[in-house]
Amino acid sequence: MKTRLVGFFLVFPLLLSFDVRKVRELLFHQKKVILKEPVAFVVKGGIAFVLDRRAGNVKIYDRTGKLVRVFGRRGQGPDEFLNPMALSSWQDFLLVYDFKKKKLFLYKITPEMGLQFYKSAKFYDFAFHFKFLNSEELLVSGHSQEKEGNKTYSVFKFNLKKGRYQYILPSLVCYGVKNEEEYGRKFLEELVILSPENYADECRGEIYFASAVDFRILKRDKEGRVKFFGRKSEKFNPPFVTKEMKRAVWNRQDAKLAGLLSKFSFVEGLFCTKKGEILLIFSSPAGEGRDIYLQIYRSSGEFLRELRVLHTGAGSESEILTYFNRERNDLFFLTSEGDEFKLTEFKLKLP
Repeated sequence: MKTRLVGFFLVFPLLLSFDVRKVRELLFHQKKVILKEPVAFVVKGGIAFVLDRRAGNVKIYDRTGKLVRVFGRRGQGPDEFLNPMALSSWQDFLLVYDFKKKKLFLYKITPEMGLQFYKSAKFYDFAFHFKFLNSEELLVSGHSQEKEGNKTYSVFKFNLKKGRYQYILPSLVCYGVKNEEEYGRKFLEELVILSPENYADECRGEIYFASAVDFRILKRDKEGRVKFFGRKSEKFNPPFVTKEMKRAVWNRQDAKLAGLLSKFSFVEGLFCTKKGEILLIFSSPAGEGRDIYLQIYRSSGEFLRELRVLHTGAGSESEILTYFNRERNDLFFLTSEGDEFKLTEFKLKLP
């Protein structure tokens, strides 16, 4: 009994040291200019920059949710986009990735919250998430088009200044398959139907990876060694591909496919904190919306806590977007709420 009591008092202060506090929530005003299909966003000084894929622009909202500026439009010319898919930021710069143009565009954020073109770089791979490691180097999670050593990669680095790739984690390792042929089959028959997104972050020279459809976290340490960890959750219903889903994709039955996917959970984000904790964010299956959960791990893989942080009206996993400010421990969600979009901010206090 004495040993158990000591153990309890050792754990109890740790639990008390966790605090996830909602700071604010606001609706983006949908009046003259409508936010159609947000695919990524960042928050800088309370100002939200939202990439609208369908409209081909970046919409900028102030602290009250009022639209103050629209940058870009759909087209082939300067400051125009064909298929913008990802957004990232570094200090006073904003990065936009246009898949169809095969380019990364870097813009300087002006004092008036406008965007001024700085430079661009050719980028030939297929990616969803970019994270700045410094002013020139990006950590990318996606699917490489080119092979290195007869392997495709799901995590790599890209140098904006030199235009060079550094491939890090092969796709067959990330997804636990035996060879490239098996990965290619998995990608076409499963990942594209479910969700081809994946997430990666780096902390203290170690890289962490999570697929949107797999409740595992991969860790690559400084020596290149790989291990997997993760604690299953009763709230996570693993997705799997059925023949009915394949038929819906082949017949372009988007509504039917969405209904089938609503039964599953999805990973919505992976982030490393400044102190080295790992944050895994996932959604529950859709009912009257989706609940969003947060799991916290130590960098060693030790599970610390799981908690429900938000209920949202989102029916699809694509209607939940996340952004984390590592320096301030601020966690943001942009979610669909019927015809509106809501931004919710949390302040995280971690041990």
